[in-house]
Amino acid sequence: MRPNEHDLNSLRKIIRKLQDENASLKEILDKNGIAYDSANIIDSVDISDDYDEDQGGRIFSVVS
Repeated sequence: MRPNEHDLNSLRKIIRKLQDENASLKEILDKNGIAYDSANIIDSVDISDDYDEDQGGRIFSVVS
């Protein structure tokens, strides 16, 4: 089932809030001289698995 636009917008909002929180936490770490991994996890996520619009076309009916 493909997520609807409302779900996608909710997820985007959550991601933005988490990114803002991470930026604030990294700022605190920087101020206190604490090292951390600065890699952006969002950039490393594989999003190549696209949604198949014809998913139902692969379902075969079994008639007995």
